[in-house]
Amino acid sequence: MRGNRIWGTSNYTSPLRLSSSQSLPSQLEAYGKWIEEMVVEGWDAYYTNFMFRHISGSPAKRFAIMRNEVERIYSTIVSRVERKPTSPKRQRYLPRFIGCEDRQVPKFNKALSRLVAVNDGAHLNGVFLFPLTSRLRKHPIDLIGDNEKYYIREGGPLYRIHLTPLHVTIHKAVDYTFKSIKRGWVREDDIIILPKSLGEVA
Repeated sequence: MRGNRIWGTSNYTSPLRLSSSQSLPSQLEAYGKWIEEMVVEGWDAYYTNFMFRHISGSPAKRFAIMRNEVERIYSTIVSRVERKPTSPKRQRYLPRFIGCEDRQVPKFNKALSRLVAVNDGAHLNGVFLFPLTSRLRKHPIDLIGDNEKYYIREGGPLYRIHLTPLHVTIHKAVDYTFKSIKRGWVREDDIIILPKSLGEVA
């Protein structure tokens, strides 16, 4: 069962409003510092991988479907974490997600690698952050594993969700999450940040 500590900091450093003149490595470093600050405040961080079945159409259409699936998963999880997720007073207690498309085929499982390769190697990686105080009475990994049918719809585009507690350094996690951007495979504008209102935080 999760503890009853409340994240009491009402203001935190947001990496989401950076000068356009900043270099990409600086922006990624800012994301990493933001995640690190959240962890220091007591939030639980999980490296998250989304894999998909074949999605037909252009790369832009494929990414739009992937993004929609991630947003759907996030919305489902939010309702399990926070009783009043639309309340302005409760926004700072919502879980966070930041991630982007990755076009490298994972090497940890040959069968899954072949599946992901169907979409030209496209899948999504990110970091999920959970507050210590919430409605959630299950480990986030168990939350998805025990209710898989609600998250992975039969016949839908999403094939698999895998959460791993962050045991590596934040720098390594962020570097791996955004390696496709650093290599020019994915646009910086396609970074997914949830909740969407987070981008409006000064």
